[in-house]
Amino acid sequence: MVVDSDPTLAAAIGELLGARGFEVASTASPEEALRLAEAGPLAVAVVDLELPQPAGSDLARGLRERHPDAELLMLTRRLDPETAAEAVRRGAFDCLPRVPFDALRLLSVGRQAADKSGVARQARLAEARLGEATARLG
Repeated sequence: MVVDSDPTLAAAIGELLGARGFEVASTASPEEALRLAEAGPLAVAVVDLELPQPAGSDLARGLRERHPDAELLMLTRRLDPETAAEAVRRGAFDCLPRVPFDALRLLSVGRQAADKSGVARQARLAEARLGEATARLG
């Protein structure tokens, strides 16, 4: 999922990721993003930190609540150490600058985030199956 206050940038990032094999929904609306999150699985979300209400960090929290295994990539206009550290403290996998936009870095970090999300999902499912098996035995 890509959520950016600039619909053109959201669509462009969605097309870039889609061309590389990601299944992507793009929107400029935080409310639409939450509706899309309700509709199906989510591995990675690229979220603009400067979104209008709900703010990007609030949207990220809402996405994380709905999809605990999803990884969040935050985009920001001003990438400085404080902004990046705050994004990571709030649960972001990484924080990337909107300008200059680096497509190769986004693809690389996006793939790493998707891999981590998949491993977390598999571990959670395995843990649930182990719990069920233990309950049946005990």
